[in-house]
Amino acid sequence: SNWTVCRGAAQTRVFGSVRRNNPMDTRLLPYVGRMLIDGRLCESTGGWMECINPANENPIGQVPRATPEDVDCAVRAAERAQPAWAALPVVKRAEYLHRFADAMSARADDLLVLEVADSGNSITGMKGDIARAIERLRYFAGLGFELQGATIPGSDDRLAFTVREPYGV
Repeated sequence: SNWTVCRGAAQTRVFGSVRRNNPMDTRLLPYVGRMLIDGRLCESTGGWMECINPANENPIGQVPRATPEDVDCAVRAAERAQPAWAALPVVKRAEYLHRFADAMSARADDLLVLEVADSGNSITGMKGDIARAIERLRYFAGLGFELQGATIPGSDDRLAFTVREPYGV
């Protein structure tokens, strides 16, 4: 990812449109977001919520206005997915987290544009936030390899042991 703010004529593809590689250039907007529930991008029955750039009060896009039913649907989907996730070997779970971190890293400049416009944070501060999010994903991907159980003497002829497992939703 190129973290240099270019004010020249360099072009980059962003969400199907071309824009100058300048984090304050919001021509890729308006952005239309979707909810990811049960592996599918979907809209909400609650309609849409407009996102406003706090720096200039211009609309930057819209996202679904999630309803309690949408939240319930997402929780049920997560509960259904959890046993399969817990059954995956730690190597596979780590691989998924690393792939997510790789995808974020590849789209870091696009995330920067959207997050600066959405939050009003500074470019420098938001670069740090995005970098830390990627670092944390990689940290948690490796953490699964570090978790260990414990063996504790329970009596003269017995041992008690713990096994750490994914808890669930």
